[in-house]
Amino acid sequence: MESFQLSFGIVMPMFLTLAAGWCLRHFQVLQASGFDAINTLCFKVLLPVSLFCNIYGGGDLRLLDGRMLVWALVCQVLILLLLFLTVPRIFEKNPVRASIIQACFRSNFITFGMVIAGELGSPDELMVVSVLAGVLIPLYNIGGVGILEYYRGGKLEPGRMAKQVGSNPFVISCMISLVLVVLKIKLPVCVETALGNVASCANPMSFLALGGCLNLMSVGGYKKEILTGVGYRLVFQPAVFLGLSYLLGFRGTEFLALVAMLISPTAVATYNMARSMDADGELAGHLVVFQSLGSMVTIFLWIFLLSGLGVL
Repeated sequence: MESFQLSFGIVMPMFLTLAAGWCLRHFQVLQASGFDAINTLCFKVLLPVSLFCNIYGGGDLRLLDGRMLVWALVCQVLILLLLFLTVPRIFEKNPVRASIIQACFRSNFITFGMVIAGELGSPDELMVVSVLAGVLIPLYNIGGVGILEYYRGGKLEPGRMAKQVGSNPFVISCMISLVLVVLKIKLPVCVETALGNVASCANPMSFLALGGCLNLMSVGGYKKEILTGVGYRLVFQPAVFLGLSYLLGFRGTEFLALVAMLISPTAVATYNMARSMDADGELAGHLVVFQSLGSMVTIFLWIFLLSGLGVL
């Protein structure tokens, strides 16, 4: 019963905020352009400030386990290799392959993972998860671009990709906060308060924006592709890599960080990237919608299962 209440208490606020965003769009309280503006605000300001506050406020970097950071990166590389080995055997068209692989590789860690970690862990544990997010974001960016370029027959441009990663607001906020923590520099209280106020808006606004961007369009002829993308990202991938993580001895804070990484659905940005880089944009949109909605069920089930087993 306790596991059920824990899972329900985490998932239901996320679902209701998503639903509120969808209602705002459906009843035309806000138009699509309004949600696009909110998404931009979340990406460039609110979520980076939230990431900064999580690391800056967490404090003790000695809680960071380098082995966990390395294993998280290894997990993502193995996931990508598995996708390249399996998805092309199931689907023949390169645009479809590109959209599915990108959607299964990239995680909406910043939006979903931070909420999961914040509800299940202490501020110190949230700091560890935030640092992990800062480490993974460059990999997601590079990997996402690489996947789409490969399947459209393009060439990777290291200089352009490095510039893209270096200018990412999440990477910048993570680096600044780590410098302040390492050098033990304290900001004025008024600045900390202002940043905290901005950070407190990040999660509700990002879920509202995501709900407003959910377009419950007809799945058409994409049923097989959607089932593959949703099942791999939300069920197969967490089952395999959380199982391996447990067998390798990860527990406590480190295991929580890996859970937040692995059970989150795909990032909303995969849709815009797929559409602009010759992948199947319509399928990418379906995958964002159905992974986001499906995660409301699978996040509940994963937390219920893992907490019931006593590993969370």
